[in-house]
Amino acid sequence: MPYCGLRPGRAPLAAWRHDAGWGLTPAVPDATIPRMLRLLTVAAAAAAALALPVTAGAQRRGSSLRFAPNTSFGCEAAPVQDVLGGGVVLQRSGQRTCTWRSLGTFGNVVARDGSLVPANGRITSIAVRSGRNPAPLRVTILNSSPGRLGSCCTARKFGPVFRPRANRITRLRTNIRVERTVDTGTGVVATDVVALTAVGPGTLPVRVLRGAGSFQSGLPWVSFWYPFTRINDPRVEAYSIGGIELLFQWNFVRGR
Repeated sequence: MPYCGLRPGRAPLAAWRHDAGWGLTPAVPDATIPRMLRLLTVAAAAAAALALPVTAGAQRRGSSLRFAPNTSFGCEAAPVQDVLGGGVVLQRSGQRTCTWRSLGTFGNVVARDGSLVPANGRITSIAVRSGRNPAPLRVTILNSSPGRLGSCCTARKFGPVFRPRANRITRLRTNIRVERTVDTGTGVVATDVVALTAVGPGTLPVRVLRGAGSFQSGLPWVSFWYPFTRINDPRVEAYSIGGIELLFQWNFVRGR
């Protein structure tokens, strides 16, 4: 397969189907419910104490982080569409690094869960919801110019590498300048893209939904590159797929 550095002809690691039961949980005995409510109350209080305050005027973008990851793969594999059976299969990538970005919600142009910055400004904080064995991550700012053929995307800057906490939401303060510019002569818009790069072994912060592999209205969709995007190295071969959510959130503040 020519995309994302994937090796053609390798057997898929696993197959996902629409009836796989993602997000479903078994019934809980009535006797355990009071105890579970107490645990949830304690957990909510702890989460509130750890949450970073939102900067005045900040716009929260990206994932809502409402749901936990339900996968256990890292950059050694990539989810691709199963053109024969439908759904998604995992394909061996032969890579140790990868860059992912959210494309928002399919069919919803006003949603704020995408990765394009709306104006010049700063990313003041980020949050990632990770699984049991998270890969080390770093923020990657890409540049996208849709008006120019083959110009999306090129890495412009990296944030420091951090190790997310297992089975938690990791929140970090940042101060990353981002840009959205318009060439008044040509009308070309150059927009920064807020992406996430995994730089070592461990699982990715993603969730697979029912209907994955299709582009249905209301489903999230993502694109990714294997291996990761390098500074000033144009990458036009991103693979895009529907029904997968990147569990990455960022707060944006307008200004120079």
